[in-house]
Amino acid sequence: MDPLLHLQVMFNSFPLSSNQIVSSLQSLLLHYEQNNQISRDTVLWYRGVLALMQKQYGTFFEISQGFTDIQYKRFSEKLATKKSQIQSQSDMPSYYFDALVAMELFNQGLFQPAKLLSLSALSQNKSYILPYQILAYANFLTNSWDATIEYLTVLSSLDTHRSTTYQFLLGVAYYRGKQYEKSVLVLSQVSGNRFALDKERYLVLNYLALQQSGKLLTSWQKLL
Repeated sequence: MDPLLHLQVMFNSFPLSSNQIVSSLQSLLLHYEQNNQISRDTVLWYRGVLALMQKQYGTFFEISQGFTDIQYKRFSEKLATKKSQIQSQSDMPSYYFDALVAMELFNQGLFQPAKLLSLSALSQNKSYILPYQILAYANFLTNSWDATIEYLTVLSSLDTHRSTTYQFLLGVAYYRGKQYEKSVLVLSQVSGNRFALDKERYLVLNYLALQQSGKLLTSWQKLL
């Protein structure tokens, strides 16, 4: 396997409950570094990610001084800005920064590290919306449907201003998890025009799976 692909896969597929994952990823990174199979910037990037996963933020910023890749430098600068904003507000809990780092890791496609920091933030505040959003979307994008359903269900009641979005995604997650009847129930409660067409598309797919031809034709007609 291509080393870059291998690293990307391993950093996105480790079990969140493992106590050995950091050392395992460090060993893999060291292997590719010693065999000159990856660039210096790649080595520093993944070392930085490992530091972030352990909330060693000072170490990350020290490592980031060696970045030459513009994408990595911009990532570091963005985190530095967010850290300054948090520090300027003396009453801001430290776990807020954990969640902001998780969001930036999510934006880089590093879903497992993002989940790790989000879970840490949630352990300190069960009502903090951002970690739930990161966990819901990261699990959605990695096809972890049971976890997606769990977090979207919480968000639907916790963040009522976006409940329509969560309800639609919940309906999709139930469909992808082959829970077709639950998907129909949830999607049928999605109101408004924003998801009207996509709602009917997924209802059509559900009715196909359930072999309910009458309801299928009704939804298909609405879609047309």
